[in-house]
Amino acid sequence: MSIKLFSIVMAVSVFQVSAQRPQPVNAANLTSPSAVTTELTNKDVIQMQDAGLGADIIAEKILSSACDFDTSPAALAQLKKTGVPDPVLLAMLRCRPTPPALIATTPGGSTPEEKVLSVDRRPVANALPNGYMLVYVKSDRKWKLGLRSEPYDKVSEYFQDQLVASLDRRGLHRVPVSEGVCCKLTIELLEVTSHPAAIKKPGVDVTANVTLLDGSGHFIYAKGYRGESRTMMNTWGHLINHAVEDMVKNISGDELFIKALGAGRP
Repeated sequence: MSIKLFSIVMAVSVFQVSAQRPQPVNAANLTSPSAVTTELTNKDVIQMQDAGLGADIIAEKILSSACDFDTSPAALAQLKKTGVPDPVLLAMLRCRPTPPALIATTPGGSTPEEKVLSVDRRPVANALPNGYMLVYVKSDRKWKLGLRSEPYDKVSEYFQDQLVASLDRRGLHRVPVSEGVCCKLTIELLEVTSHPAAIKKPGVDVTANVTLLDGSGHFIYAKGYRGESRTMMNTWGHLINHAVEDMVKNISGDELFIKALGAGRP
């Protein structure tokens, strides 16, 4: 083989080896974090609202996405003016910003020039709130006294609203979706009993069962509660509401129940 031909063969071999050798990653050529993770903004919420999507759908999208919301009082007030419902605003407040999707790491023994970027696919902490969903058992029963009557479902709706407000004050919040929450809270109104009296003040007693299941449907806690009204009110409807409020006070004051609801376990 001639010297000239040998030189050409060696040059080709060196070129092939060089082409097969892994090249250092240039961070500037990688996709930026913003391209990897698209974060929802206030504008996205308004667009979904204008498209006619329901509050549950928008809230679900928020709670399952990365977010970068402006939740200042002024921004929330502006969103409210545009018709964004409270469950959506609540989901925006509970959504946590996503950590950077790309994290620079230096493998052991590598030089700064050989740093590589790896995608962090760990779940976002608190992307879904550790809240609870609440339902009440529907009933076709009615409280009756003479010509007066009150549907149990109407009483249950008031019971539900008062319990949610009371638990909010204890730092336990209802969420509009079931996926990702710690617990399912079910309330069942059992009895509304009136006590007419000619001399003493009239009264109303209410009783209900409260059942708590974890996210997998396993039993956590259950208990029966009672409330009463022995105060002079304008109507029997007011007496019933006052008795429900007393029962809600008993529930939210039950530390075992609060502990189970907050921890998601007995």
